[in-house]
Amino acid sequence: MRNRIGTVIRTVRAARGWTQAQLAERLCCSASTVSRLETGARHQNRRHAAAAVDGSGDLPVGPPDPGGRLVFSQAPAVPGSYGVQGMYGNGFTGRQVWVYRWAYEPATWSGILHTHGFTDVHARIEPAPEPDHVGTLLVEASRPGS
Repeated sequence: MRNRIGTVIRTVRAARGWTQAQLAERLCCSASTVSRLETGARHQNRRHAAAAVDGSGDLPVGPPDPGGRLVFSQAPAVPGSYGVQGMYGNGFTGRQVWVYRWAYEPATWSGILHTHGFTDVHARIEPAPEPDHVGTLLVEASRPGS
């Protein structure tokens, strides 16, 4: 399974004429991570591979269509623990479901999105209603219209 997914990632990347470094830049990861995904040296499953190649075989690169918006929310990053992080989608109970998320501070999300052509980027942490509870990272950005 790992080898087949890696082959798909490598094939689509090569068809686009991209180096591993160019794909890594689009996916906000390192070229060595792309290499490990392609060779099967890094554990991956279908959900993880979907971050690199969607169901149509196209790589999900760049912002939405002109005038489009990107909006997402998730738990804030754990201080000092940034980048791609794995977690269990069902907590510690039930069937194993792996979820990968990218954890960054709001200022870092703003920089990443500006670098990838977004404008009107707003990234903030909404505090939890109860003191000392986990808040919510809220991020929204727009792509200039044509």
